[in-house]
Amino acid sequence: MKDDEFTKPFAYMERKFSDIEAALADKADKSDVTRVLNALDAIRGVVEDAETERTAHAAQLTRHEEAIVDIDERVTALQRRAA
Repeated sequence: MKDDEFTKPFAYMERKFSDIEAALADKADKSDVTRVLNALDAIRGVVEDAETERTAHAAQLTRHEEAIVDIDERVTALQRRAA
């Protein structure tokens, strides 16, 4: 058996093992996944809070618009009586 017959497959296997080790080093572990899930939960909470606030502001705006229409109708009625 020549050295080359042993050396080439050995070198090939060394490269493959190095590639596999590098891929495993880049792989996320359970703590990474947990950290991402916690961050997503926090973001969801912020979005839910913003949605609740937006809904409250929309309701308040509707009340103000209705009050403005009511005041306008009263002022118009008073102006007609005064004229």
